[in-house]
Amino acid sequence: MHLLSDIISAFGSRVGIGVHPGEKTAYLMRNTMYPGIPMSLEIGVRVGEQEYVLPLTKNGKEFCFLEQEMTPNTLTITGIDDYSTLSVQFTLMTLFRPRDVRFSTTPAVYADVRVKRLKTRYRWKEVNTGRVDGTLFVRFDQKVFDLTPAEQGLYADYDYEYGRARTDDGRGAIVHTTHAHDLIAVVEGETTPCGIELPFSLEIGEYGGHIRFAWCAYDEAMLQVDGAYADYKYKEYFDSLEAVGEYCRANWQEFEENTARVDGIFCAHNLSNDFTHLVSQAFHSYLPNTWYCKRGGEDWYSCWEGGGYFQSSVDVEYSQAPFYVSVWPELLEMELLEWTEHTMDGAEVLGEAGRGTRLMKHDMGQYCDCNGQRLWIQQELEETTNYLLMAHAIWKRTGSKKLLAHAGLLRQFLDFILATDSQGDGIPSYACHTTLDDSCLPLRTGQRLTYIAVKAAAACQVGAELLAAAGDPDTAAYLDFARRAYATLERDGWREDHYVTCFTDMEGAEGSSIYTENGFALPAMVGFPMGLDEARMRQDIRTSVRDTLCRYGCRHADYTDREILKASVHGAYFNAPYVGWISMNETRDVAAMYAGVDLLDMASRYWDWEATVNSREYVLFLDTFYGNSLMFYPRGLAAFGYYEAVLRYYRSEVDGLRGMDPLRADLRVPILSEADWAAGTVPVAESYREGSMIAYRETAN
Repeated sequence: MHLLSDIISAFGSRVGIGVHPGEKTAYLMRNTMYPGIPMSLEIGVRVGEQEYVLPLTKNGKEFCFLEQEMTPNTLTITGIDDYSTLSVQFTLMTLFRPRDVRFSTTPAVYADVRVKRLKTRYRWKEVNTGRVDGTLFVRFDQKVFDLTPAEQGLYADYDYEYGRARTDDGRGAIVHTTHAHDLIAVVEGETTPCGIELPFSLEIGEYGGHIRFAWCAYDEAMLQVDGAYADYKYKEYFDSLEAVGEYCRANWQEFEENTARVDGIFCAHNLSNDFTHLVSQAFHSYLPNTWYCKRGGEDWYSCWEGGGYFQSSVDVEYSQAPFYVSVWPELLEMELLEWTEHTMDGAEVLGEAGRGTRLMKHDMGQYCDCNGQRLWIQQELEETTNYLLMAHAIWKRTGSKKLLAHAGLLRQFLDFILATDSQGDGIPSYACHTTLDDSCLPLRTGQRLTYIAVKAAAACQVGAELLAAAGDPDTAAYLDFARRAYATLERDGWREDHYVTCFTDMEGAEGSSIYTENGFALPAMVGFPMGLDEARMRQDIRTSVRDTLCRYGCRHADYTDREILKASVHGAYFNAPYVGWISMNETRDVAAMYAGVDLLDMASRYWDWEATVNSREYVLFLDTFYGNSLMFYPRGLAAFGYYEAVLRYYRSEVDGLRGMDPLRADLRVPILSEADWAAGTVPVAESYREGSMIAYRETAN
């Protein structure tokens, strides 16, 4: 793979190391805002007077050949010198094991650097066939860090800036400066005043030793929740920075074995190398957004909305929900419980019609604060329906009843949905503003919007199930609303080969969009039926793909506002006319595959976009193509929904349901929700053609 910007971070513990080969630099990610702290990271070999380095520093001579690779838990950069046949491989590793809080929140990033000589010459060039003596080295930036000796390592002291939410109605951060005292724990290699070294003497084909180290952090509480500081979860397990270092030195073999096990599960598929890269990069972009702390004795999990820094934006987490549902459902359940403290009186939006109802707010805070919503506008129905759909999926998949304790609030959410229907046909007329801030007007602010109407109907259906499970059978009004909505959509919303974008008389309303089926992705994962006519849904998906397809995916809708067209520039610019969001494409793909439309190959388009921008910039998952700037975003996790969707796998612990109907033959896909992550085992579904039918069998990886 060619060289790209990337990052490896600890889950929830606010430390990570990023690479930007295009600019020959690296970044340290802490509680900082993006991109983090720029630094020179010198990694390479010294042979005689000559040094060869990887492209993470502007010092030294670069290797003549460079390549890169990624898995969900790692990134690797390799350099080769042709004459000496020396190869240096640098691997960064996250200590991540799904559903294991203690292991995954270790506040450290692990690194391995090793040297070897190729077994033969490099591209028929002249080589030194004799023994090569030299030194493998890692040197840290003394202009950025005050490096001092530590027992088996180095302390790194430095100052950095972080943001807090403003206390007024203004936008942007209040910037503060803090001091960090980190530890570079050396596992293998000889500590020097500025780094780590390891001498070697190698013949052709021989392997040298390893430099192994862990960049360890241990911070004072940074996150505020409801005005009080929430300390890091890892402090339950480590009482000091030195204890983190000791743990990393003692357990490096377990770290490497865990990576092999976890990556072995994620990569036990044949869905393409592009798909592996897409989900790996999405996961890498997610981790530096995560916070895992303690509040009042209870675990607290939240997630930044990338470069917007909003804490646990409901619509963003909805996009990420396929990852949570299949890999770590307890994380989303924590957010769902936390969000119950961040709701709004429906009367503030709907007046008297909204009395007694509530709606879900957009977020819980911004920057290093979870002290209340910071986005300056509401997406009233969108976020409320997102919440209900996520709550239902987590309850069905896990069987946990924690959310059922909030049945009263769930009913108020459902009543808010009903109150937005002024015409009695199941199509909401109010509170339809969406988070799609760069889409066309019919999708952004159009009333009686198909996208919202479908989500509202689905939310009423699943909400009724939640209430019934909580012992409240009075759900007829919500089920009736859903029936009316679907009937109206089929009767008045179908236009030959697609559903309309919205029911409002405005330009672009009659066109197609990629959002009609968005609300069905999560219900399908737990075996809940989609509410629209299946044949029409399939045609709607095919039509919208045909009419919106661009180089890197599908734009929002087939219509573009004339004002944007007049002032736009074609290409990957902010004011380009045909904007699309990768995560929304991915959510559409998940719903489409469950409906029987094979969009698996779209993943290669999305990866083309991510590879294009990260070859020149340090942005990680950039959600938007042809406009906007949603950088360092976590919501690329939507692609993890492909694992189950391509199998059309569903499972509900509540109903005792489990089944699948693979979309195509010759698939090999792990069933992530049934993985034993500690053991590294997972059932794998293999599909094959049996006459005119597609059958499957299950094996172990």
